[in-house]
Amino acid sequence: MTTGSSILSPETQAAPQAAGSDFAQALLDRMRDAAYALDANWRFVAFNAACERHFGVGRAEVLGRDIRDALPGVLDGELEREYRKAMQERRELEIEFDSRVDPSIRVSARLFPLGDGIGAVIHDLTRDRALEAALRHSETGLRRLVESNIVGIMVSDAAGGILEANEAFLSLIGRDRRDLDAGRLNWRELTPPHLLDRDDAAIADALRQGACRPFEKEYLHADGSVVPVQIAFTPLPGRGERFICVILDLTERRRSEAALRKSEARYRAVFEQAAVGVEWLSLDGRIIDANGRLCAMLGYERDEIIGRASRDLTHPDDRGELDRLLARLLTGEIDSYAIDKRYLRKDGSPVWIRVTSSLAGNDAGLHRISIVEDVTERKRAERSLSEREAQLSAIFEQATVGLAQTDLDGRFVLVNDRYCELVGRSRAELIGLGVQDVTHPDDVPRNVEMIARSVETGAPFAIEKRYVRPDGRIVWVHNNVTIVRGGDGEPRGIVAVCLDVSERRAADERQRLLMREVDHRAKNALAVVQALVRLTRAETQEGFVSAVEGRVAALARTHTLLAKAQWSGVELTSLLETELAPYGSGERESVALDGPAAWLVPDAVQPLGMIFHELATNAAKYGALAAATGKVRISWKRDPTTSGLELSWDESGGPDCAAPARHGFGSTLVERNVRHLGGRIETEWRPEGLRLTLRLPARLLTFPRDVAPAEPRPAVPAARRLDGRRVLVVEDETTLALMAERILADLGCVPVGVATTLTDAIRLASSEDIDMAILDVNLRGRSVQPVAEVLRERGIPFLFATGYGQVDWESGQTPILRKPFQHDDLARALFQLDQGQPDQGQPDQGR
Repeated sequence: MTTGSSILSPETQAAPQAAGSDFAQALLDRMRDAAYALDANWRFVAFNAACERHFGVGRAEVLGRDIRDALPGVLDGELEREYRKAMQERRELEIEFDSRVDPSIRVSARLFPLGDGIGAVIHDLTRDRALEAALRHSETGLRRLVESNIVGIMVSDAAGGILEANEAFLSLIGRDRRDLDAGRLNWRELTPPHLLDRDDAAIADALRQGACRPFEKEYLHADGSVVPVQIAFTPLPGRGERFICVILDLTERRRSEAALRKSEARYRAVFEQAAVGVEWLSLDGRIIDANGRLCAMLGYERDEIIGRASRDLTHPDDRGELDRLLARLLTGEIDSYAIDKRYLRKDGSPVWIRVTSSLAGNDAGLHRISIVEDVTERKRAERSLSEREAQLSAIFEQATVGLAQTDLDGRFVLVNDRYCELVGRSRAELIGLGVQDVTHPDDVPRNVEMIARSVETGAPFAIEKRYVRPDGRIVWVHNNVTIVRGGDGEPRGIVAVCLDVSERRAADERQRLLMREVDHRAKNALAVVQALVRLTRAETQEGFVSAVEGRVAALARTHTLLAKAQWSGVELTSLLETELAPYGSGERESVALDGPAAWLVPDAVQPLGMIFHELATNAAKYGALAAATGKVRISWKRDPTTSGLELSWDESGGPDCAAPARHGFGSTLVERNVRHLGGRIETEWRPEGLRLTLRLPARLLTFPRDVAPAEPRPAVPAARRLDGRRVLVVEDETTLALMAERILADLGCVPVGVATTLTDAIRLASSEDIDMAILDVNLRGRSVQPVAEVLRERGIPFLFATGYGQVDWESGQTPILRKPFQHDDLARALFQLDQGQPDQGQPDQGR
């Protein structure tokens, strides 16, 4: 840049300016920002390539012309006042305004005095604000340092006298030109004493070598503060021990634009101190010169890099694009180019750089100059950001919950696939729709209210609501909603995480209905028991207890079967085996079953259970099962005419059979239950035994086609006496414990004791002489498993007694006796436990 003003005399600066003008203009043209200089009469004296691009005019068209004539409208009243202020007050200003060339672009202008005129650097703020905040901050500082080139300059002698200095240096030390003109400034006095040896060493190097390497030191500011600087001494030819010193304020990292107008020696100092790499290259791409920053960037010494081809230092994968751009530059197709590429350091590691390159000419011929910025950290940050964005995108798209983002009006701006599945719409259909368009109308007011409260308070909220799919199906969701706020704290949008809870809601509803059903069935069962108690008749108290006990046990057994099947129905064979299990013998088959697989509907199980119980009880008292040789054969088949069930009950081998003299409650119970089921019953009192035929309608059962007819099965063997067996009873219900003790006494057993707590049970199981044990599964809310482990370690057989349909923990081969049980149920279970045989009927096996 050439401005027509200087802190040096015309005689001092003429020769260096002539020698360095091309170099200065080349550096100016490498600047990304538009930079120009005006003299005191508002005429252009410098105009870089960026200005040509910014204003759309060539340098030759404006140099020497008044800015107001050359660029009409660029300098309006407000801007002109700022320019005049900077020129009159001789101080640096920075202003921000909309570009007069393109009002859509926001720019800043840094104005600084240059002699009698003014210099200006126009910077495009719009471009910067599009970058990442961290990169923008870093690169803006770097660009200012590289492109401004504002440095402090002084002419001094070895004794410390300051003969001349520019405004940048005077501002740096907090002094003004009056102090300089009065001779009150001495750089030695401005330097902390402990650092003067650095200056002396640098002066000695400069006198001996013609220049010194830049070094760091400090100056004392007028306000007492310390200013860190980087400085270099250059001797003035033919002026004895006088030096030109270039000072870079390390606090602000800025250099004065005036440095561009100095001699080649001074520009050399700027070249060496630049915060970016600079390289001069021949047209064939060989490096003519490189500054220290570039050498440090690549890990080479200067003499190692001079003469090498820049292409050889470029990563092989980046050479193709570089060659294409260079060819276009050399043919004049483009004036300059910028490219991100990788250089290879001396150790072979890559370093990402941004190279801005163009042609520059001087008396020595045409060359190429490149500004090289290290963008490795920026690339790493971009790559990291890209990876994070990819990860977040993958998480967003692959999430098993619905994710949606809306604006503050509830319009969708972003949704994932799962959310689209929830609402039954595609992404394209949702974008632009509002949340209220997919929400059940009854839920919209509450949703809107909660969003408004969240926007006001900043607190997230959760809501369960309904979505309505296009096909009309309702989907219940649990939404966690958060308000997204910007850096200023203002709400920007809404994010919702949506979980499909339709199954849970349905399960809740099923649970509610189940509880109602359980309540109904429990009350119904109690009513049935109450009716059985009221209607049962017997000649003795023992007979009454036995009859009621048997009928209630029959109800309990059918209830257990239904519970196991989750009230979906019961297989006919299972129902018959359960009700006839008490009536059998170890040496013979007293009961035989024969028929195909048939499933009973739930409503038929309890009445049929009562029917079979009454028939079995009657056979045991008066019929075939009352004699040792008696047998009962039960067979069934599918009625080919009605598709219903035809079941035959045949007794033989018992006492002589005759019709009963009176119609008892048992017979009435059978007939009423058959009538309730919509069936028919026929009885034939033969001398050899009762024959009964039961016919049931098809609606009460199903016959699976793929199931073969069941094989005839014998009943479970009956119990015998267990004289002298010592049995431990663990039961927390007093009534049940007393009944168990009475049954044990009837069987000839010796009760060891009754434990009602887990502590007592463990004590007795560990210390007493025991042959067998009966364990209640649940002792006052605590599992009996620890007692079972003690008995298992001692090798003592035991069984579990429980009213639960299933035992939650593994019981292995341990028999399970279902409550409520009768005398014969417990007797048979203890007999088989004593014989080491797992029971196959009642009790159930805990597998």
